[in-house]
Amino acid sequence: MATYGEMRDRLKEYSQRRNIPDTTFNLFMDTAQSRANRSLRIPSLEQISTQAVSTTGYFDVPADYLEMRSAMAINNDNLYPLERKSYDEINQRLVYTKEGAPCYFGRWGDATFRVAPYRAEGDQVYLTYYKILPDLVADSETNWFFTYSPELILYGGMEELSKYARDQEGTQRWGEQFQRETLIVQAMEDRAAWSGSTLAVSVGGR
Repeated sequence: MATYGEMRDRLKEYSQRRNIPDTTFNLFMDTAQSRANRSLRIPSLEQISTQAVSTTGYFDVPADYLEMRSAMAINNDNLYPLERKSYDEINQRLVYTKEGAPCYFGRWGDATFRVAPYRAEGDQVYLTYYKILPDLVADSETNWFFTYSPELILYGGMEELSKYARDQEGTQRWGEQFQRETLIVQAMEDRAAWSGSTLAVSVGGR
């Protein structure tokens, strides 16, 4: 476990580079977190959100959205799984029918999704998605990466420092460490997700 400030001190100790400003060390850590965040698909990075659907079928992309895990429409107090389609196909389906419960969704630009078919009002969507963790600011702050997998920040930060110093050998060495740790964390989380249960195939919608 480490705080933002403690990890910066750790990077200084590992690198023996005291002539680099703290703000630059912060950038190394922020970049390492961003790379790890984009690479991992783990429960700790999942977020749940309920979004209102507009009268034209649109709903907002959450501000911390990275990737959709699942989406369900809430229609007349019932939940309906949404299947992802291209935006062009969503618009085609809207032309053919606007009746029935929503069953498809597609992304439109950076800020919105659209569902089809949609009602004039009242629909909502229930989203489970992978989120982007914000960068830390204060030295006393921490988050999941700094608490449960500080090695990712350390190795990734050292890789970024090596790039900064134009150290090709260090870039390769620390980059391999970072990639290895990413695979370890993902494998551990995958095992934890299924531990204590037996995989089964659902038949007949059960």
